[in-house]
Amino acid sequence: MNQTNDQWEIYLAETDSNSLESGGWISPSEFTKVFHGDVRFSSEYFGVTNQQHKQLIVELDTPFVRDPSKNLVIAVRDNEGGAQASSKRFELRNLGNNNYKTLVLGSNSPIDLDAVSGTAQSYHSSYVPWVIIEGISDSGIIYSSSTESNDAGILAPGETETYTATYTISQATFDSGGVSNSLTVSFENDDGDIISDVSDNDNDETNGGDTPTDDSFTQTPSAKVLKSVTVIDNGDTFDGLDDLLQYEIEIKNTGDVTLTNISLLDSLTDFAGEDLTLIDGPTYLFNGTKGIDASKIDRFKVGDNWFELVREKKTYLQAKALAQKRGGKLYRLKFTPVGDSTEKDVLIQQILDTLQYRQDDLSNTVITEDDPTAATPKNYLWINGEDIDQEGYWNHIDFDGTKVPWEDLMISFTAAQQDDENGVTMAENNLNEQDALGWALTEPYGWNDIDVDNELYYVIEYESNDIDWIGSGQTTLAPGESILYAAKFKINDQAVEAGGVKNTATATLTPPQGDPLVVQSDDPNNDADDDGNSVNDTDDSTDVELVYPSINVIKTIDKISRTVDGVTTDTIAQNEVIAGDKITFNIEVENTGNKPVVNLVVTDTITDSRAMHKVELTVTDDNIISDNGVAIDNTDADTANDYDGELGVGESLIYQIDYVIADSLSIVPIIINSAKVVGQTIVNEGEADEYILEPFDISDGDTAQVDGDDDGDFENDPTKVYLAPNPVIEAVKTISQIKKAPDFIDDVAQGDVNIGDKVFFDIVVTNKGNWPLVNIQAVDTITHSRGGAKDVLTDALQLESDAGVLITNTEPFDNVLSAGDSLVYKLEYVIPSTAAISPILSNSFEITADVETDYDGDGVMELYDTISDISHNGVTGSDTGDDPTDILMTPLPKLEVIKTVHEILRKDTDGIYTIQVNDSVQVEDKIIYHISAINNGNWPLRVDKFDTTDLSNPPSIRDTIVDSNGNNKLGLNPIIFEDAGVTVDENSFDGEIAAGDTIKYVVEYTILSSSSNAAFISNYAEVTAEIYKDGALFDTISDLSDDGDTTEGVDTGKDPTDVDLAPDPQLTVTKTVQEILRKDADDEYTVVVSDDNLEVDDLVKYTILVENTGNLPLTNLELIDSLYNLQNEFSLELNLEYDSATNPSVADWVENEVRTLIPGEIETYTTEHSIVQIDIDSGGILNSVFATASDPDDTEVNDVSDGDTDSEDGDGDLDFENDPTKTLISQSPLIEVTKTQRIREKD
Repeated sequence: MNQTNDQWEIYLAETDSNSLESGGWISPSEFTKVFHGDVRFSSEYFGVTNQQHKQLIVELDTPFVRDPSKNLVIAVRDNEGGAQASSKRFELRNLGNNNYKTLVLGSNSPIDLDAVSGTAQSYHSSYVPWVIIEGISDSGIIYSSSTESNDAGILAPGETETYTATYTISQATFDSGGVSNSLTVSFENDDGDIISDVSDNDNDETNGGDTPTDDSFTQTPSAKVLKSVTVIDNGDTFDGLDDLLQYEIEIKNTGDVTLTNISLLDSLTDFAGEDLTLIDGPTYLFNGTKGIDASKIDRFKVGDNWFELVREKKTYLQAKALAQKRGGKLYRLKFTPVGDSTEKDVLIQQILDTLQYRQDDLSNTVITEDDPTAATPKNYLWINGEDIDQEGYWNHIDFDGTKVPWEDLMISFTAAQQDDENGVTMAENNLNEQDALGWALTEPYGWNDIDVDNELYYVIEYESNDIDWIGSGQTTLAPGESILYAAKFKINDQAVEAGGVKNTATATLTPPQGDPLVVQSDDPNNDADDDGNSVNDTDDSTDVELVYPSINVIKTIDKISRTVDGVTTDTIAQNEVIAGDKITFNIEVENTGNKPVVNLVVTDTITDSRAMHKVELTVTDDNIISDNGVAIDNTDADTANDYDGELGVGESLIYQIDYVIADSLSIVPIIINSAKVVGQTIVNEGEADEYILEPFDISDGDTAQVDGDDDGDFENDPTKVYLAPNPVIEAVKTISQIKKAPDFIDDVAQGDVNIGDKVFFDIVVTNKGNWPLVNIQAVDTITHSRGGAKDVLTDALQLESDAGVLITNTEPFDNVLSAGDSLVYKLEYVIPSTAAISPILSNSFEITADVETDYDGDGVMELYDTISDISHNGVTGSDTGDDPTDILMTPLPKLEVIKTVHEILRKDTDGIYTIQVNDSVQVEDKIIYHISAINNGNWPLRVDKFDTTDLSNPPSIRDTIVDSNGNNKLGLNPIIFEDAGVTVDENSFDGEIAAGDTIKYVVEYTILSSSSNAAFISNYAEVTAEIYKDGALFDTISDLSDDGDTTEGVDTGKDPTDVDLAPDPQLTVTKTVQEILRKDADDEYTVVVSDDNLEVDDLVKYTILVENTGNLPLTNLELIDSLYNLQNEFSLELNLEYDSATNPSVADWVENEVRTLIPGEIETYTTEHSIVQIDIDSGGILNSVFATASDPDDTEVNDVSDGDTDSEDGDGDLDFENDPTKTLISQSPLIEVTKTQRIREKD
């Protein structure tokens, strides 16, 4: 113990024991490492006689807070081999009585703290004050000055020496409330006598003369409790039922004294003030330390080890202190943000990605270390694999997982040492965790001073999750230290109905002196003073407002009414309802959530039990009749009784809507009705985080005990209306196949049927009503279209199936056809010879059935009605419902008309049409059309009518031409010139188009000048043909011509034949002076004046006409009106105002958008100008309008306005176009001079 330097690790703990008996040594986990480094001994000896020793000065790395009621335990590890003294006994200053308060462990060998428990311990005391544990003396007692020139420590008579001493107040000392200091000075005189004195503070000998120097401290105990909450959503995207509220409660010592006996009370209520119960917690999690709040620490597990992420940048010393408290391994991280990842997400992912490459555990192997004071230590960068892993990479974590080669650390090694570092010759290091922290992270044995001072992110790794001992513990907080608690609550119906959850934590903490602190939590995310106490917003509860948008819809029948002969009955009962009755429904919408609902949209759907009909009813706010019991009428003029647009919490609306049962529903037994209501709940309306939720519900139409739609629950069942019996039966008879005689193998098409061929019929009889049918009877008859012969085939009918089930001897027909079911009959018929002259054989099937009911309720079914139906052929569209099923014995006619442009001719210089025109067609060109009438059927067609004067018997062909503006519509007279490739005329044509043949007509048309502004000429022809059979007119057929273009997506089969005229976009602007006005005596413009006598302030009014004189529509019309003086010098730009539009060239023209002109359209604008002096000086004004527009190809069309007649060249440019609108002003120069004189007499 007499060495001046030694390297120690010092650990402190406390115990309630007065002695350490055998096996009673303190657990290593209870020790806090407070120092690691060189210790110093004073050069002076202290004590008396043979008990003098040098004083040991220790500056703690980590503060250790003392509990005055406990005994202090000190453990020391000597890290230097051969540095042990002969005695390892620790001694402590006597406290003044025989009750020694310090327990001492002595050993002459290095002490293994884990093996101490079996060693008998004792205590030792002496008057030697060489270990100071209440505080530290920074630099000892230092000589300062003397009144004499003697050496320090030698006092001459009357001499005064002055010494200085400093003392750093420890936390434990500050907690005690003050410090008392006494100094004992001893000198030896020439006789060898020891002369001593104890310091006095007040020079008052009456109080003993040895008064200590006392100093009391002003303590400021304070704490802060922060309670934050995280909502774990259950998947419905809003804060509501079944979401999990995870609370984090941080208690932080914000004062300057240690707080103990910490307790926490958590109060959880709903927004109505009613109590709620946490499902977990508050549960103590862990402590932080000074400089690192517990709330900034995240804990997670990787493999078998636990990790703590310090989510704030801290200095190495701050992080090291936290790691030492936890006894863990320290890592540092470099944070690189990626995309939208949060800081926490990125750091944790870095840890999970990076820690995987620590391949081996190096903590249990043994090596012999070099002297750490050596110039080039070779072990300490590889301690526990924390700094350099086994592959030789620095454990500095980048986001991408890149390992940094240890060479980049700029540390010099010899070749042999590098081999050792890579594990070739040197065994792995066995330094424990504290060694790793003490050596690997301390310069010069690791990172440099810059790294130590920089703030970085840190991670602590440790093996146990037992954290009760971490920090100051669960019930004690040192200044700056914090504790973290967690609690959970699952949102229930009570919280939702009240609208939210309020949570407050109250912490009670005891300072060393004074009354306990009672601190209420504050929500760190809420700056508002929610509790209204105006206390700096630091004690507001942690609130979670819950959003529970919900509506409930019930749809009921208000009444069913029927009107007969103007008399209405409102008491129609269920099962008596028929088509034409009116059902009045009430739709009640109740807000069962906790937020108002707006913008309600009702979708009301009528269907039926047989899925034959679906109607969407229109429901608007005008259908609301009640708002929370108050009558509503949005349809009258009185707004006081209008719906306000909001469905408040707990309120209900009633919509009323009528539905008249459609005739198509007369055959269904049940009408089914459901309403879906969707609303909007606007959360945080008007704020940056506003969002909208859409509660909805489907109406329920019965009681909570009835499953109206058989879906297994009693909710959202439709509203049903039961109709009276309405029996309907339908028979459909179709031909399934026709087989050629005599072997009936080959198929025969309709129209090719001959005598002896066999026809196969399918007859489907369907009960389309809402009631079962009985006593089914069938009759089948075929009628010949010529001669009236009838064949009765009833006996040949075969009943095949009932509702899809085959009829057999074992499964016979029960003679009941249920509603919606069908019977299928089969019939075979061989064409008889009597049908040789009939083009059509018509087959009809008649079905008859009885309807039975038990209306009198006696249990016996009685005849209610007998119904029947004659079959139809299954072809919809033009059917009557009883159309026979025809066998076509004769061909079907078909006519197709095609009209094409044969050629277009233009006049030559002699006025004769000889010039072929392929494009750029213009007025006065002649179009020559060819019209082809093609018989694509299989029967001759007659087209022999040519007289166009007999309106009662129109011709076989009619031809119409019109331009694209709808003008010049004319009827043309085509002339036949070819039949089946043979040239004919009206006289030589036989009047018939044979099957497969084509006849052709020709017609000419000269384009009229009045179509100059048309885009194209459109032409179509219609041919009507007569069909004769056996010499008599049988039918007629007609077809409208097509242009022959069969391009897919373009051809409709009836396209007119169009000839495009050459595009000619033209724009013509005319500007004239409408009138010139002068102010009257009342200063109003009413006096009309001529333009040769203008004065200043005379008003010139202009009219501008803009006409589309081309044949293409023009858009984006722009007008610039410029005014010049008579010398053509620009003066100003006038503003034009739109007045009106006309189109004299189009009879049915409808005004379109302003500044958009179709061909022939004229837009009128007006403007005006007040004459100024400069106008008169120049002798007049010139005015022009420049107009631009765009044609359909976006090509610009423009014109400059003309202001005079077509026979005047107003601007002298040798043409009569685009002349400015000129207003000449007559000038009247006049000057008047007056001369006066004055005669003055001379004195």
